[in-house]
Amino acid sequence: MHLMKQLTTWERFERFSKILQLVILIAGVAALFQIPSQMKQTRQAMDKNTFDILWQIDTRLRERLNDHIYLTIQHKRPIFTKKITEDDMDIFLGDLTSIEDACTRGLISDGDVYEWFSDYIVNTYENKEIQAYIAKLRKEDSAYYKSFDDLYNRVQQYAKAKDKNMQKNK
Repeated sequence: MHLMKQLTTWERFERFSKILQLVILIAGVAALFQIPSQMKQTRQAMDKNTFDILWQIDTRLRERLNDHIYLTIQHKRPIFTKKITEDDMDIFLGDLTSIEDACTRGLISDGDVYEWFSDYIVNTYENKEIQAYIAKLRKEDSAYYKSFDDLYNRVQQYAKAKDKNMQKNK
């Protein structure tokens, strides 16, 4: 206590400042050691979020009516029948275009899209009856299902890049 009386206010401030600097330095070093762990947790959370999105889209595409539409497309049967209406097709195409939206937002990768949904996208897009339906809609508004075009192109570009990398690695 006697020593404190002899110190000037400035000397007390300097000591306090040095102690504070030391505390901040120790906290900073401790934080640096936590960064890899936090990055790992962030990556795991992002991977889980991506998987959840992919699973939700996949589940939606496998719902009864969407599954029926896709099987009809896959087996090259006439699409627009009493069982499948234009409204049903709009829902199916809307579910497919939600994939492009998720890609554009960076929620899922092109590789994810290719691995999970490329068959749906390519078979649907290349179907003549669906192309005729989209062309009919585009007479009213040229932007109809533009994101479906973008999605198809995304899958095609990814497939070409993947093939090119496979050729390179042989």
